[in-house]
Amino acid sequence: MRRAMLMIISAVLLLSFFSAGCKDDSQEASETGLRIITDGCIEFAINVLIDDEFQGTISSREPANILLPAGTYDLFARNNAAVNGNEFCWTGQYTVSDGSLTTVTLTCSDEHICPN
Repeated sequence: MRRAMLMIISAVLLLSFFSAGCKDDSQEASETGLRIITDGCIEFAINVLIDDEFQGTISSREPANILLPAGTYDLFARNNAAVNGNEFCWTGQYTVSDGSLTTVTLTCSDEHICPN
């Protein structure tokens, strides 16, 4: 009798473990904000400000997501080290829609060299 009870309890625990691990992907929330990528850049760090507030430092090597509520934002970004004596700066105004990431591409080209 004891053995049967232990087997029943084990079966119930095992079933609850497996059912708790299953999730419904249709209920997963989408991220909202900016997805920042670079084009034509060597590897360096980029300081990112949104509406004049420092958001953090990201790498030019891989995409970075900055989560924000839906709205319109002013972005300013600048690499944190001179490359061939120049620093890059990027500015722009971007609109973020609820439930989606707005892609921002920071291009390393002469037109984005910071003014002296």
